[in-house]
Amino acid sequence: MTVCLRTLAPTYTCATDTHALSHTQLTLTGHISPVRGIAVSDRHPYMFTVGEDKLVKCWDLETNKVMRHYHGHLSGVYACALHPTLDVLCTGGRDSSVRVWDIRSKNQIFCLAGHKDTIGSIATQGVDPQIISGGAHWRRAHGGESDAAVRQRDSTKLL
Repeated sequence: MTVCLRTLAPTYTCATDTHALSHTQLTLTGHISPVRGIAVSDRHPYMFTVGEDKLVKCWDLETNKVMRHYHGHLSGVYACALHPTLDVLCTGGRDSSVRVWDIRSKNQIFCLAGHKDTIGSIATQGVDPQIISGGAHWRRAHGGESDAAVRQRDSTKLL
């Protein structure tokens, strides 16, 4: 699968419509299944991608090549987030775990449990350092009711 980087040009107005022009700047290939999440670092020239192929990749945006792979998820990875003040990447997916990676060394720092099903979203914040993950646990045995779950973790323990 591919990841395309695009730049947005100024918008122009047609007689009845407004269009935004976009130009493909670069296409990166490397995943063998759909890419489900992308995070771009504000502090480093890195972009991280996650996908259904269980892969977590770190792309160097200066060379446009994969510089690291992070291994540990047991099935598809659907969400990723970079912490705004720490050099860590958080990933989550179908294996119900949030994995926290040191982006400098590719080492897994933590594997956070607590969800019972697929993790679909992850957010981080630096002010009151936390990792927040969201998923849905479906209680199929009880008529298909949904039991949405949000987990918060204190990321100051990552220091």
